[in-house]
Amino acid sequence: MTFRPRVLTAQPGRELRWLGQVGVPRLFDGEHYFQLTALPGGQTRLQHGEHFRGVLVPFVRGWLRRNIEPDYAQVNAALGARAERLPRP
Repeated sequence: MTFRPRVLTAQPGRELRWLGQVGVPRLFDGEHYFQLTALPGGQTRLQHGEHFRGVLVPFVRGWLRRNIEPDYAQVNAALGARAERLPRP
């Protein structure tokens, strides 16, 4: 699938958020985000996800769970593995 997302937020070290739309706006939109939060002890929490909205969303909810959620799990596992290999400050 190819689309041209619109960046909504780009705050270095804090958040990256974009909106992707399939077809016309509000038909099937996905707002994807990565948020970083500083934790005690020099750790960082990464929150990653996507909120879907639009008139088609109720009709594809099962497809999203079967096809998109496993992809996100793979992305999160790869990000976690890479972060664990980084040198600690």
